Amino acid sequence: MKLLRFDSVGGASGDMILGALVGLGVSAESLNRMLAGLGLGDVHIHAEPASSHGLNGLRVHVHAHDHGHHHHDDHGMHRDMIMRTRKITARACAGASS
Repeated sequence: MKLLRFDSVGGASGDMILGALVGLGVSAESLNRMLAGLGLGDVHIHAEPASSHGLNGLRVHVHAHDHGHHHHDDHGMHRDMIMRTRKITARACAGASS
């Protein structure tokens, strides 16, 4: 098993973390498969090369669709996704400790 220690002293947003993971070799397709298995509805990501102030990297966009409508940056839907993810994480942690 490989382990990656992540210590974000200055903070990092979710899309920045996802961009770093994709840049390290995790495919966006595998992340999309994992997202599909979480039961969060139609949520997917895509990555594209980006450059800002002389720094190059990947910009990852997260898209959430619900009932045929696109909800990019909809706070209510993101809050719901966070709550579902917390429940999934709590169940995974409980299973890991038993």
